[in-house]
Amino acid sequence: MKTYQLAAKALSEFGVGTVFGLMGDANLAYLGDFVENHGGEFVAAVAEGGAVSMADGYARMTGRVGVASVTHGPAVTNCTTSLVEAVRSRSAVLLLTGGTPDVRDHFQDFDLEGFARLTGAEYRRVRRAEAVGANIAEALARVAATRVPLVLDLPYDLLEVAVTGESPRAVPPLPVPGVPDPDLVDDALAALLGSARPVILAGRGAVASGARDDILRLARAIDAPVMTTLLAKDLFAGEPENLGVHGSLSHAVAIEELGRVDCMLVVGAALSSFTTDNTALLAGKFVIQVDDRSGAFGRFAPVDLPIPGDAAGVVRALCERLAEAESPARPVVVSRSSPKRCKGSRRRVTAASPAAEPSTCGTRWPASPSCFRRELRSSPTSDGSRLRRGSICRSIRVVLPFPAHSARSD
Repeated sequence: MKTYQLAAKALSEFGVGTVFGLMGDANLAYLGDFVENHGGEFVAAVAEGGAVSMADGYARMTGRVGVASVTHGPAVTNCTTSLVEAVRSRSAVLLLTGGTPDVRDHFQDFDLEGFARLTGAEYRRVRRAEAVGANIAEALARVAATRVPLVLDLPYDLLEVAVTGESPRAVPPLPVPGVPDPDLVDDALAALLGSARPVILAGRGAVASGARDDILRLARAIDAPVMTTLLAKDLFAGEPENLGVHGSLSHAVAIEELGRVDCMLVVGAALSSFTTDNTALLAGKFVIQVDDRSGAFGRFAPVDLPIPGDAAGVVRALCERLAEAESPARPVVVSRSSPKRCKGSRRRVTAASPAAEPSTCGTRWPASPSCFRRELRSSPTSDGSRLRRGSICRSIRVVLPFPAHSARSD
């Protein structure tokens, strides 16, 4: 068996059914074998950039790794713009290419590692012919876990080297983010329960993690509408809580409701300028952001409470925390006037009456979530005992009088 045959076998055995690209010296051998002997599909593109874009779209729509393959030199440079887009969009794209033959001054010689660094993608090089299967397996697993595109360099000079025909072993998936910090979960619930009009915003990260049902469960528990970024459009289509797209493309009813929101739970969304109208839609709101990338927090807009972790895992933890309370999910004061309903808002609520007893947390809302949490925990129950940790709203029957909007002005 030759290296190119082992490469084709590895692609097939590790679940790659379709490869997008253009054929040339660097990839002709293993792509031909992939199609002829392993039942793979090769989708030819007009230009190399188009091949990467197709792999990008495939990854976004299927949730699987999109694989593109191109040949040497100028074929790689033609991928620049598309690969940068995939990197910035966190698409699971694997770009297979190969270094030129090891001859002096090859006219298509090109610095592939430097190219990958320029675009923001990762780079790996197959250095031993017998390791090609393991390298492909590792590359696929890494891209799937990190959602950072990767350039895999399979040098031309290795393609015809004889290797053993052993099947490569699958690489164990990278660890899934663990249970979110319980203190951060408590802080998030404190902010949500203490707000008058919360909203939940879901992005593509929520779609990828399968958080839809958990988000709807939480939204119904705290009487909050749900919205999405443009990339997650229609995630909640048909649901009564759905207010549509959040951002410059929001409809009139959503814009009106956003003006009343005082707390926002952002799940798997980057809060880009398109989503926040250059942060204008975040003004006066306490922002909680959930993301599995530490670099996402504050990248485009400031956030008040960052929670690292898997989108579905964090939202599920919030739901479980509420379930422990064994009482209505959040204290709600319905307006004395007849409440108006709108699509996605199950009921209109108002802040507590100004005549209510002042809160020990002060007059600013959102106050420190940990302060609100401490107040809830120290509040006496009906039998005179104190609330236990993890029972945020058990036996709470009063609404703390926070103003409807925060002092935040950004």
